[in-house]
Amino acid sequence: MSDRRYNVLFLCTGNTARSVLVESILRKDGAGRFNAFSAGSQPKGTVNPFALKVLAATISIAEQPMGTTA
Repeated sequence: MSDRRYNVLFLCTGNTARSVLVESILRKDGAGRFNAFSAGSQPKGTVNPFALKVLAATISIAEQPMGTTA
C-alpha cells in the first residue's frame, strides 16, 4: 500500500456548511491518507452556526485545523 497522501478539495457556493462539514469528516475518517480542504465559488466569509454545532457534536473540531479557503 502506498504512503501517498491525496489532496481533496470540496467546493460549494458559499463555503458555509456542506464543504466545511465534509472536509471535517474526511480529515477525521481519512486521517493520514488525505489532505482535505474546502472552498466556495462565492464564499460568505463565515461558517454557518448550525454547521459548527453539528461539527462540535460529532467531530472534535478543536483538534482539527480547518483547511478552508475563501
